[in-house]
Order: sequence, then C-alpha cells, then structure tokens
Amino acid sequence: MHFRCYRFFNDPSNFLTADSYCRMYGYTLASIHSMFENNFIQKQAGLSLSMTYQSFFIGLYSSSMKTENYNWTWTDETPYDFWNWLSGDPTGTKWCAAMRISDGKWHNVPCESKLPFVCSAPPGNPGNVTTNPPPTTQPRTTTTPRPLITTTEKHNCPRNWGFFPTTYDCYLLKPYYTLNNPDNQYCNGTIRSIEENGYVRDFAAGFFAGLQVCFTGSTDNEMYLIGEAGIIGLI
Repeated sequence: MHFRCYRFFNDPSNFLTADSYCRMYGYTLASIHSMFENNFIQKQAGLSLSMTYQSFFIGLYSSSMKTENYNWTWTDETPYDFWNWLSGDPTGTKWCAAMRISDGKWHNVPCESKLPFVCSAPPGNPGNVTTNPPPTTQPRTTTTPRPLITTTEKHNCPRNWGFFPTTYDCYLLKPYYTLNNPDNQYCNGTIRSIEENGYVRDFAAGFFAGLQVCFTGSTDNEMYLIGEAGIIGLI
C-alpha cells in the first residue's frame, strides 16, 4: 500500500515553481501508483481546488523531452508503474502531466502552464525530501491545454456538502461529534447499498485529507460515525 499525505494548492504555478513550492514543505509533487490513489486524488481535488481550473499538475514529467520516447518520470523518483492517460495523450511537445478534475484522466501540458497542483509525502512529519529535480529547461512551445468539458448533475446541496446522484441525497461530514448538540438532531446517516457505502467512504477520505489527516488503516481514530452515537456507546 502506498500511504501518502496530500496537500492541494490553488495558487496557479508552472511546473518548476509548483515542485519547488512542494519541497519548501518537505513534499514533492504527487506521484500516483494505483487507480485507488488516482480516484482519491481526483475526488479530493474536486473538494479542494477552485472551479476556475479544470486540471492540476501532478509530479510527472518527460525526462527525455522527445516525442518518440517521453520517458515519463515522477519527481519523487518512484517507479512509473501506473498511468491513466486521456485517450490520444500524451501527444506533441508538451513535457509535463496534469490530471483533469472532472474524471481523473491525465493529459500532457506545457510545463510553463500555470495550474493548481498537489503535493504529497509519507505520513507523519515529511522532513526534507531529497529527490532529483524536474528538468531545468522549459520547452519552447505555443501549444495551450485543450479546452475540457465538464458536466455535473444539478442539485440543491449546500456548499461543502457531498452529493450522490444514485440516492439524490446530500452528505455532510464534521471533524467531531458532540452528544446532545441540537445541531445534530437531524444528522442521522444511513447507508443502504454497497454503492452508497463506497461513495461515503471516498467522501470521508477526501474530507479528512482536507484536514491534513492521513489514512493508513492502523488506528481507530481513522473511523467515522454514522447513525446515532449512543448506539455504539460513545459517551
């Protein structure tokens, strides 16, 4: 399992600046090694990043700068053992990779594009991350990222609430629960299917990641409560 902490930045930056900014905090631009990680990052990006942008930088770049062999490389030097490219990509002389917020697909973009970005590091204090930097030469190109079309189903959920189209319900997570608080009298979550369970799981993971909580599955503190607290004796 590839346990990581993630931090999203809404400040649009080029690839080199984004990577340098991550390193200031002991992180690197995020690497991705499974569809589970990819989906987690995509869902959290939808919660964390401004809707002004349709994509954000991940830590993948072409170390060869050759279209016949891009030689995709992660800035944290982990293996390039998973990819989720948009159909038809990578293409052209665009040497850096971004993820679409709408569907988690990757597309290659000019490294000088200014986009939000996601950093990652192992759980705990990341310390100083010393890995090879990305390329120092920016390619000369006038190509701009292709326009992306996103579609979302209309709903009336308040801001910061999740929405699951299958049940047409709204979902809210809080970082704490206080018994006998009148604000919680109508907060009594139920789960009625495997699909809904998966949605709530992913929504909770994204919510707590936004609070800088890292999930390893090793402690009870990484659980979350549904239904009435009294049922399981939380007093």
